[in-house]
Amino acid sequence: MVECVTYLRVSKNDGLRERDYTFNSKDMANVNDNAVCSADNNTISSITNSVENQRKLLERFILKNDFKHIAEFVDEGYTGTNFNRPGFIKMLGWIEKNNVRCIMVKDLSRLGRDYIETGRLLEYYFPMNNIRVISVSDGYDSDKADYHERKITVPLLNLLNDSYARDISCKVRYSQKVKRESGKYIGAFAVYGYKKSDSDKNRLVIDDVAAKVVKQIFDMRIAGYSAEKIVRAFNEEKILSPYMYKKANNSNYKTSFANSEMSVWKPYSVRRILNNEIYTGVLQQGKTRKINYKLNKRINLNKEEWVCCEETVPAIISKEQFMYANISLSNRKKM
Repeated sequence: MVECVTYLRVSKNDGLRERDYTFNSKDMANVNDNAVCSADNNTISSITNSVENQRKLLERFILKNDFKHIAEFVDEGYTGTNFNRPGFIKMLGWIEKNNVRCIMVKDLSRLGRDYIETGRLLEYYFPMNNIRVISVSDGYDSDKADYHERKITVPLLNLLNDSYARDISCKVRYSQKVKRESGKYIGAFAVYGYKKSDSDKNRLVIDDVAAKVVKQIFDMRIAGYSAEKIVRAFNEEKILSPYMYKKANNSNYKTSFANSEMSVWKPYSVRRILNNEIYTGVLQQGKTRKINYKLNKRINLNKEEWVCCEETVPAIISKEQFMYANISLSNRKKM
């Protein structure tokens, strides 16, 4: 009886949030015998129907073909275009540690949707490590595959899987572009000073508590306070920083800027608010873009390329206040 492990994956297109990572082979060393992995234990609390369907299909195949199921590895909410998935990495380390030489998936797109990397795994990594790969829905078994399957059918399947990921990415990008141009807010979290409308998550409304702080920042700046003095005053008054305020009001709030210093006000927090035209009622989006659908790295766009819509969000301050707050003290004296 052949021992095997099963690998299951669902991504954004299966109804879950997709995650992108950069592959780090060192992570393979940090494995243990806990075989099931999730993208985010806080936001994904249960196995989805999509995973359950994959599991049932594989279980039927295993029973029918007399395999011995040793372990299951699951990645929920992870994109197939990148291979630094905790469940996938854990599986590679686990099968090496336990000398299991058969991986079973529902179809090859569960392994990955990157044509080059999936091809490398199937043509080089798995054969060199004597690992058998079975893709049930594709009818593929690396131990039984002939030359035509290995060199034509499988590469073609991988190319189609890659093209699917690219097509979905283009459709999502176009949908976001249309929403931006129509003045809809598409950010995951509202800008400080605002909150998402209960009736329309693509519309921002004023958060009275935070908006009061925003007004205070502009008033103090216009009165001649530096960002450092504003920070000092806010921290002495124990006013929650934008990060801590959002965390207090949304337990799922996350930001790429998060660090231990964000529990208090910092000059860059104040300057970011002072430089954001959204407070005048101008919604500016599309300031960055991904390099391509396979990489999560983003590049900054020139201001001329931003999507700007006026009067789509309620103003907290006037345009005159914004302009005057952003004029340096030395230039004010010349006016």
